[in-house]
Amino acid sequence: MRYASLLIPLLLSSAAVAADDLIPPAAERFSATADEVPDFQRHIMPLMGRLGCNGRACHGSFQGRGGLRLSLFGYDPKMDHEALTKVETDSGETLVNLKSPDDSPLIQYPTDADSHEGGERFEKGSWVSHLLDAWMRGKALGIEKPQRLVQLEVLPSELVFAKPGEESQLQVIAHWDDGSKEDVTCLARFKTNNEAIAEIDENGRVVVMGRGDTHVVAFYDNGVTAVPVLTPVNELTGDKYPQVAVATKVDELVVAKLRKLGVIPSDVCSDGAFLRRV
Repeated sequence: MRYASLLIPLLLSSAAVAADDLIPPAAERFSATADEVPDFQRHIMPLMGRLGCNGRACHGSFQGRGGLRLSLFGYDPKMDHEALTKVETDSGETLVNLKSPDDSPLIQYPTDADSHEGGERFEKGSWVSHLLDAWMRGKALGIEKPQRLVQLEVLPSELVFAKPGEESQLQVIAHWDDGSKEDVTCLARFKTNNEAIAEIDENGRVVVMGRGDTHVVAFYDNGVTAVPVLTPVNELTGDKYPQVAVATKVDELVVAKLRKLGVIPSDVCSDGAFLRRV
């Protein structure tokens, strides 16, 4: 009994460590042919968004494109699964060929810039191609039991740069209701709120273009997470920033941000001066 009592905590500890493991990105797991079967909700649907397939300028538009209509940004997974696996396109064929996945239009069209109206979306033999092939080899299943995205975490949670030209890579992590965590950076979509201050590419690489503050945003499944991007307007930051009196917690938070930007708030003015300024 003594040995059993010692063994149980060890087993529980090992299980906790295993549950805390971060699943590597799909781009790594499907860099070559893999036995793993991708999940329609976790991988296929986000990939459609990442490639722009379900955007309003493509198959996500009201009338669709080329006989294929997907829900805008993937709001209706059931409809999208049926569209990908059962609905015939203008060419009279379904996009999924379970007997020969690699020959499926779902892979052939987006890799052919000449026949695909939207141009080449990915290369043959790429991780995207392998992922779609693995999904079809796994019978191209849809969502049997919907999973709930608990949190969409983006690291770092804030980007503070010193000057334009600097860069940083974001990592996007999906936290699911079953306790699993997966690096979904390669499946997420990104945008910037102000290209004059910061640009972000399709892989989550942020480049500072100018001074000031903005946000870059990551999208995955139904999760949306914004990351502040700040580049000081002068050198009056950190220890060089003057002492500023704060009266409330809100003032404290505002001044903390201004300190990172090097912006010094104006002195308190009279009501008359305030009205003239506004």
